[in-house]
Amino acid sequence: MDKRTLDLAAYAASGMSPEEYRATGGFRNVIGDFGADLSTKLTNYAKASKILQEKQNQKIANYMKGLNAEVDITSLDSSQQKAATDFLIAQKRTYADAAMEITNYDATDDRYLELISIMNGVNNKVKNFAGQVDSLNNMKMQFVKDVDSGLISEGNDVGQFAVTTNALTNNSNFLVDESGNIAFSDELGEIDLFKDLPSYFKKDFDTANKLTKLMDTVYSAGQTIDGNKENMLRMQLKNMISQGGRGTLLSLANDDFFVEGGMGLQDPRLYEEENEAELKETVINGYLQALKDTAAEGARKASKNNKAKPATAQQRQLQQMENLLVNSEESIVNGINTLLPQIQSGEVNFNNLYDLGTNLGLDVNKVTNDDDDIIGYRFEHPMIKQKVEISVNGIKDPFLIQKALYRALGSDYLGYNITRPKPENTEETESDLPIIE
Repeated sequence: MDKRTLDLAAYAASGMSPEEYRATGGFRNVIGDFGADLSTKLTNYAKASKILQEKQNQKIANYMKGLNAEVDITSLDSSQQKAATDFLIAQKRTYADAAMEITNYDATDDRYLELISIMNGVNNKVKNFAGQVDSLNNMKMQFVKDVDSGLISEGNDVGQFAVTTNALTNNSNFLVDESGNIAFSDELGEIDLFKDLPSYFKKDFDTANKLTKLMDTVYSAGQTIDGNKENMLRMQLKNMISQGGRGTLLSLANDDFFVEGGMGLQDPRLYEEENEAELKETVINGYLQALKDTAAEGARKASKNNKAKPATAQQRQLQQMENLLVNSEESIVNGINTLLPQIQSGEVNFNNLYDLGTNLGLDVNKVTNDDDDIIGYRFEHPMIKQKVEISVNGIKDPFLIQKALYRALGSDYLGYNITRPKPENTEETESDLPIIE
């Protein structure tokens, strides 16, 4: 085999280019080649690592954008701000740790879902804390206004009111728990959550004004109070207290609307919640006696030569209405309570209302439109002759049924205003149709 053929065979086996083969004579520097390859690989690895790290950092940054930890704590004092800052920093750290770890997992991994839950939990805790900071600030400002205006009732429980006062005047230790709930502790270490702070109530000037008008009315009537008139006034006093709830009861018992120091009740047992019925009866009796005394004074002033003026026809009619309404009150309450399941389920019908109304001496009829569709029901008493209508939507509300029955029995003429008790927030809208004279 000639040399040229052997050279071609060696060149083909070397894997070199012709130039490289001629320059090296066919010999390869293995150590040098290995070093060059390693350097290239390390360079490429470094580039790849940098790109991977940048992607990782970008993922973390994207997750961190979901953290909403900016809370305005300027309404807090310096010690409270420290507690707030410590809580927020701890939550940010928890969120950041989860954001860094989560990039190591696929979205279908259980640990990924756990970390998502942790980050959502942090945001919920911070949101909860921010809402409570705002509520605390608003409550503080309202408290200062109420104190400065002398609006806070003397009927508030002394111990509970002290807890609330200390919290709202920065005289309690300020704490933030791991869920973002604000709490306060006293010198004995007793802890009260902000959301569980005892609420205070104000003096019930609205009810006091109603009582003032009532006293003016009985005084101007120039007649003493007895019999059905007394029962009527008792019912009105009971209604006032029921509408306002326990706060009204305690305010009437303790605040100096008519007498300095209120009613001056000294028995602490009356203020225990389990004895509320006894306190209510005591307060009603006290104000009823005040009304009777006022009426007696008015009667003495109006009398001439100790001869009472004969009652007019209008006065006799009003007295009959008053007797009718007072005697019907228990039947109205019992009747509505019996129908309560049907009322609440929306199943009350004409027959139910007919039985309820006729038991009170009322005429009960359907109200229809031009298409003969039933749109409501009408109550009327033959003596009062006041037609009161309630719509088909109105009969779904027990209070509106009660109000319609009272009005049909003459409450409007007697000046007896039936209003919804305060604990209920239902608006009357257009459920109660106008009176048809």
